[in-house]
Formats: sequence, structure tokens, C-alpha cells
Amino acid sequence: MLARSNHLYDQRMVDLQALIETYQLQAHPEGGWYAEVYRSKQSVEFGDEQRNASTGIFYVLEKGQFSAFHRIDADEGWHHYAGAPIQITMLDPSGCRTAIVGSVEEGYSPQFWVPAGVWFAATPVGDAPFSLVGCTVAPGFEFRHFELAERSALLTAYPEHEGVIRQFTRDSA
Repeated sequence: MLARSNHLYDQRMVDLQALIETYQLQAHPEGGWYAEVYRSKQSVEFGDEQRNASTGIFYVLEKGQFSAFHRIDADEGWHHYAGAPIQITMLDPSGCRTAIVGSVEEGYSPQFWVPAGVWFAATPVGDAPFSLVGCTVAPGFEFRHFELAERSALLTAYPEHEGVIRQFTRDSA
């Protein structure tokens, strides 16, 4: 459990390696660490297939890491548990916008939902060594519906947002 001292994160209380081992986190293709912790046994019809009604993961980003721009075909809720707040950056035809998910004690909303089909990226903000969040996807997440952005394609589609695209993609193009 994390301890707070004057609303500041006490990084001595939680060791990142212990989190990775305790929750059996593995590297995520978009960056960071994750473990699926919930997959509904109920299914729903979604498009032309049956999907689990919802799924949930623990997700950790270390300070300086980012979750690269990606999109999925379902809504994704982000829930802050510990450490640094997370900045979520979204990109779609209506523009580029951000939201910060963090602790209520620090004045943030502890949850935020990214709509299906929106390109989004995330990064910890602040001085804490990492951020621990949960992500809930409904209908449930399936890697076959996960699309990691190619930098060149995003730059072609959204040239006015070159800076943020370069910041949150890993392509060399």
C-alpha cells in the first residue's frame, strides 16, 4: 500500500520491481507493463462477433516512459491507483486534447474514458517514479482489434499535430 506525506508520493514505500513481480506484469507492445486481471465470463454481440462483456488490466508506466499512440474498437476506462498522475493525449478528426487521471487528493479525476476508435497515448506526469493504473475495456479487449500507430501515417493524417505525434510514437520515419 502506498503512503502519502503532505499529499506527496513517498517513493520509498513501493518498489517498482516488487509491483512487476507481485502482479506478474509483462512488457506491453505500446510501452509499460501490464497484466490482465479480469475477463468477464459473460459475452455480448459486438459487430459481427461475440466478445467478453469487459476486461481489466493493471498497467504501469515508469517515469519517462509512454504508452505510444494506439487505438482499439471499444471504449477504454482508465482508473488511477497509485503514483504519478497519467496524462492521456487523444487525437482524432476533432483535434488533439488531453486529460489527466490521478488522485482525488491532488485535485485530479481518478478515472477517465477514451472513446472507441480514438488514437491515444499516455505518460506519467510529476516526480513519482511510476504510475499504477487500471484499464477497463467494454466490450472486452482483444489484441486482434489493437492498432499501434505508425508515425508516418499519423503525420499524414494530422500534420498540424507533428510535435505530439513525434513525442508519442516510436517510428523512425
